[in-house]
Amino acid sequence: MDVSFDWQLVRIGSMDGPSRPPYSQMFTSVQQLEAFCDENRNGLGLAASYGDVDFEQTAAAYDESFFENSCLLLVFLEEGSGSTRIVAEDVTFSEDTLTAHIARHTPEASGLMGTADMAYWAVFLALDAKYGTCPVELDIR
Repeated sequence: MDVSFDWQLVRIGSMDGPSRPPYSQMFTSVQQLEAFCDENRNGLGLAASYGDVDFEQTAAAYDESFFENSCLLLVFLEEGSGSTRIVAEDVTFSEDTLTAHIARHTPEASGLMGTADMAYWAVFLALDAKYGTCPVELDIR
């Protein structure tokens, strides 16, 4: 079953977090999200800013009113090139498991040359609160 979701993509500074990418973490409250940010601010380079929006600004938008009816799934990715584009294609629910389908679009696949810089990404997926306790699988393509 397809799950309705909204998403944002934010580049972060590094990937020395609680696990090796790709990995995900579900949040059902502001307190959980704030604790995660406090514990991983340095290791994930959450204070780094690439462009107009940074991780901490984005995370701050998920407040008490958001968590009244929603949960937040964060997916962390590491890419060999900053030219790789990340797209949250869809989220599905089957047999009590939530699956986030994330696509990687590389320049090389289009016959173009990519950059040689490492890029670390946080994908914010806003979901209905009823999915907050479900096991999560990642389908990264």
